[in-house]
Amino acid sequence: DGQLYPNVSFTLALSGNQTVNSNTSFANVATFLVTPTITAGNTAAVLSYQWQYNNPSGSYGWANIPANTNPIHWSGATTSTLQARPATTANNNTVLRVVVTAADEGVTATSANALMTVA
Repeated sequence: DGQLYPNVSFTLALSGNQTVNSNTSFANVATFLVTPTITAGNTAAVLSYQWQYNNPSGSYGWANIPANTNPIHWSGATTSTLQARPATTANNNTVLRVVVTAADEGVTATSANALMTVA
């Protein structure tokens, strides 16, 4: 989020929107990557990640991404790299973001949104 905190500050760079074709065998992959940069303070801060999803209108509210649920198989929901393997177009226009936390420093930042288009 770029703000300065007493112990640490970091910014997040998100890879951006992705398009993936649906495949009932979960063969096609959309990859989302966040790159946090610690800009001040404890450069050895331990970071944790939690990817979240929402519908395009935001009416569902943000929810943590579960592992391997249909119609999308997710992997990396608690890492810097999220992979999505959609089986159908039901999840077209899913909005994603990641929350990055430096718990030992008491700092949390949320990335910009990225859009997953499923064709």
